[in-house]
Amino acid sequence: MHKVVKHGIGVLVLATLAVGLYQVKYQVQEMRDEAQAIEEQLVAKRKSVQVMSAEWAYLARPDRLAELQKKYLPSAPVMAQQVTEVASLPQMEEPTIQLAAAENNTGVMQVSAVVVSHPNR
Repeated sequence: MHKVVKHGIGVLVLATLAVGLYQVKYQVQEMRDEAQAIEEQLVAKRKSVQVMSAEWAYLARPDRLAELQKKYLPSAPVMAQQVTEVASLPQMEEPTIQLAAAENNTGVMQVSAVVVSHPNR
């Protein structure tokens, strides 16, 4: 009977090890699949960055930028008469604003503001 118990314990240990090995193998396979998915995402992101870099290089060409500058930012040389100091610019007056606050029927305070006068209008 002593041998039967030893063999039973041995079989039980082997079965436990087999189940544990199967679980470890399954977890390793899941990790490999996850790593492969991440690697595929990384490759896709790198390709996307390459495409965007190529687009940026195309859009930032000096000749294209010069053309756009002429089309949308027409400029003339700055004349000496156009240069001045900030202190010599006219001061703007602050607008007059009237605030009103009232509580509505739900107990929430509502605030409204009205511009009464604006000196530059």
